[in-house]
Amino acid sequence: MRDNGLERVVALVRSEGKPFGADPRGGPWASPIKRDADFAAAYARHDQRQYIATCERMRDALFDRDTAPGAAPEQLMRVAIPAFIVPGHDAAHATSAARYLEECLAQSTYVEAQTEAATNPRLLEFLRGVRL
Repeated sequence: MRDNGLERVVALVRSEGKPFGADPRGGPWASPIKRDADFAAAYARHDQRQYIATCERMRDALFDRDTAPGAAPEQLMRVAIPAFIVPGHDAAHATSAARYLEECLAQSTYVEAQTEAATNPRLLEFLRGVRL
């Protein structure tokens, strides 16, 4: 994008059609670029320097620590609701992130395996015990 401009991003998204999670070259607005021609046209006209600055601010705000993005550990430790945690183990879901949430959330239930046989009975048990 820095070398080819925002118009090239629009062309890439339209030709390949991949969302941001599958191909970060399309940027965080790849899905609306693909679905909405008016949005794509406005995006392509946007000032590239301003766009880069916006993306840098987003990156710095979302990924400001070595742990999972979002709430800070101190905030998570104050959460007082039950949480059911099923770890992932693929390109998008690190098991360590699930363990991190388990450690931060006082009322968490952690399921070891991400399989239907392991998860479903534990989920039903968890839901039966939840009192909101």
